[in-house]
Amino acid sequence: MKKEQQTTPIKIRYTETSSVFASQFLVNSTPEDITVNFSSGYMKDPGTHETSLPIHSRISMTLEGAKRLHEILGKVLADNATSQGSAPVKEVLDTQKH
Repeated sequence: MKKEQQTTPIKIRYTETSSVFASQFLVNSTPEDITVNFSSGYMKDPGTHETSLPIHSRISMTLEGAKRLHEILGKVLADNATSQGSAPVKEVLDTQKH
């Protein structure tokens, strides 16, 4: 007999509603986790003329979390490629047991 997975409704609550654009990112990984560093883009220092990549946000996750993110991003990109225009994502992929 197959045990059915129960789903619990989850209310999404945004504690921060602003967003920051990221066109560049760096990924660091260990055997236990992945950290993604986000930047709006390269900047040239007017005094030294050195180019830098200022990081404004960092997100760390377990390898399982990164796999779930990879899966949902792949689905969103595939759906977007086959649809006319862009539509908001109406579902949240959550394979974590609650």
